Amino acid sequence: MRLSCGMKNNKYTKEQLAICAITHYVTTGKPPLVNPSSFSLFLRKYAACFVTVYVRGALRGCIGTVVTREPLYRSIIRNAIEASSQDFRFIPITKNDLSDLSVEVSVLSPLRPYAFTTKENFLTYLYKEKPGLMLEKNGKTALFLPQVWKELLSPEDFLTQLSLKAGLGPNDWMENTNYRVFSVT
Repeated sequence: MRLSCGMKNNKYTKEQLAICAITHYVTTGKPPLVNPSSFSLFLRKYAACFVTVYVRGALRGCIGTVVTREPLYRSIIRNAIEASSQDFRFIPITKNDLSDLSVEVSVLSPLRPYAFTTKENFLTYLYKEKPGLMLEKNGKTALFLPQVWKELLSPEDFLTQLSLKAGLGPNDWMENTNYRVFSVT
């Protein structure tokens, strides 16, 4: 089956592609089959992404990858389907949700290690730059997209919640922790 959502020449934006993939999956139970040559060069480049799914403005799933392994269109399709059906925090998207569905596709820059010299310098950097951040400690990992800064305004809250998301204590971010920073488009 060919992916078709009524757009001429398959000139999908990344968000339209995600919505089409979710719609196809919810209505057929299968991922769409696509023709790679029908996508723009942007969607055919290799990139990692996260897909965030909303229904009536409420978060209903967010799944992605940080390592680039495939063309962006494949990553969007896979992550859109997984975010809408396999995010353990939410019930899967149903046909009744499709008319109220919206998505955000965040294409990640390569992750860069970030080592801070003092806690104050780190907090200042985070406050000014508001990057995406991945925390790694004791075999546990968590990631927040830069968009999370809209909800968690202070660097301390951001780091505390990221630490908790990783299954660590609220202050475990302060010592012996590895960080990677990134931006999104």
